[in-house]
Amino acid sequence: MVVDSNVRTLSVGDNTFGDIAADEDGVLYFSVNGAFFKIGLDDASNDEIIVQSSDRDAYAVLSQLAFDDTDTLWAHDAGDGEWRTVDLTDGSLSDAVATTKTYTDLATCGTYELDCPE
Repeated sequence: MVVDSNVRTLSVGDNTFGDIAADEDGVLYFSVNGAFFKIGLDDASNDEIIVQSSDRDAYAVLSQLAFDDTDTLWAHDAGDGEWRTVDLTDGSLSDAVATTKTYTDLATCGTYELDCPE
């Protein structure tokens, strides 16, 4: 369910915060209980509610969020440990890609290379 609206019309008092992730272009993506939306850092009026829904299995609402090193946005369900990718155009989730421990906060997803001096 795509909504033609902006964040300033979203009733934040009725929603529980999930997470926030920023892409390389300075766009912040937010997940709350009931909505998935974005705001541009360079222009706060560049905001959009991507989807309003309470369906956590179909949309990136109330998920833990993180971009990986290929600019894919991942959603993690802290309740069941499932990892899914997020379609940034409509907020929909892929099928579960993996299941891990349940994490209640994320940073960047993906591999990390540690360069230790010898």
